Formats: sequence, structure tokens, C-alpha cells
Amino acid sequence: NAVYLNKKIDDELRGFSRPDESRHLSDDIPTKAVDALLESVSQENKIANDYYALKAQLFGKKKLKYHERNLVYGKLDLAFSYKEACVKAGCSEKEAERFAYNLLILKIMLRWQDGIVNTLTKRECA
Repeated sequence: NAVYLNKKIDDELRGFSRPDESRHLSDDIPTKAVDALLESVSQENKIANDYYALKAQLFGKKKLKYHERNLVYGKLDLAFSYKEACVKAGCSEKEAERFAYNLLILKIMLRWQDGIVNTLTKRECA
């Protein structure tokens, strides 16, 4: 409780409105960017759930154990463009655009985290 109270007092004295805001400042990441990333990842959680459910079914299990998540199940030598994959998956154009936007935000966040966000060119963002 003492550590919690100390953190709360420090945040109030420094003018932070949220407990994680000081961390974002030290990481040089805008809080809005973190919130946008968390929101997009939370909205797309069904994709991961469906993926692991299918993978468990392929291995003949009800649910994969934690250490089984990265097991390889065969190899496909197929390649699709992003647009072709969206058509095959039955995504609407709006869903495809939202997903592409979320990927772009993730790409920017990762580059920012690695300290090379300034190298991101307009061509890479297109």
C-alpha cells in the first residue's frame, strides 16, 4: 500500500492524469497511441481465438496447452496479396481498411519503440 500511495502522490504532483502516463512519457510514446493500439488489439481478439481453436482442432485437441501454441502444423507454399487474402476471408472493404490501419499503427509503434520512427517514409506508410 505504501508503494501504491507513493506512486499516486508522485503522479499527482507531476500532473499526470493516469497511472501509466509517466511510463508513456519515459518511453516517448503518446498516451493516445497506446490507447489506440490497445483498442484495436482488443477489438480483433476474436481472430486469435479462432486461429487457436482451429489449430487445436487440427491437432485433435479441445484446447491447446500454453507450450503447444507454436507447434508447426505442416507447411503451405501459397502466397496471397493483402487484397486477395481479404477477398478469400470474406472481409468487407471497410474491414480491410480498418485492419490495414491497425497494422500501420502497430508498425509505427514498433519503429518508434526501436528509435527509428524518423526513417518511416511516405512510401512505407502507403
